[in-house]
Amino acid sequence: MERIDVLGAMDEELAGLRLSALRATALAAQSWSDMIAVERTGVGKVNATLAVARVHGRGTRGIISVGTAGALTPGLTIGDVVIVDRAVQHDVDASPVGFPRGTIPFEPTSEWRADTELVRLAAHAAHACGYPTAVGSICSGERFIADDAEKLWLRKHFGGACTDMETGAIAQACAKLDIPWVGIRVISDGADHEAAVDFAASLALASDRIAHIVSGLFTNPR
Repeated sequence: MERIDVLGAMDEELAGLRLSALRATALAAQSWSDMIAVERTGVGKVNATLAVARVHGRGTRGIISVGTAGALTPGLTIGDVVIVDRAVQHDVDASPVGFPRGTIPFEPTSEWRADTELVRLAAHAAHACGYPTAVGSICSGERFIADDAEKLWLRKHFGGACTDMETGAIAQACAKLDIPWVGIRVISDGADHEAAVDFAASLALASDRIAHIVSGLFTNPR
């Protein structure tokens, strides 16, 4: 597999992967860490889009959006993994002029599909780690969802497995620039009234699982 860029919003989400890459480099002259470039995007859609533009300028072969997410689907719990195969942006709202919420006016589409092969490889890597894993869609928007009613609304109208703040923008930018992409998101909270506390407590777990999945994706590809 050729060099791929791994994008995460926060240093805390990328810490485990960076440490694993350093260890792998120290142990071998050439390792899986040589196949990736890890970059912190910053939080939100503008920061994420700018990061895609930067790595596109360097000639990326593909992008993996990693980080945490709030669960929308019943049954997903903290530590579970969602391999993102479709992304939408729930905070786009031009409904006063006749466009359904989530629809970007005058664009050919408002949902973006991940690269099928990257989805397969990421799902295999997550399963190989023994983590509870689902393949599903993500609803992105510049809101930290911490409200039971809003969570139910998002699930009803968009059918997403989880929610975050960056992947939808990354997916749209990748589509515009013809870059293969996939999302790997670890559930950090239930997108409910306890989300803020759960999120802070779950960052280290999420970082560790991201590191294991990404390294496994490159050391044992299938």
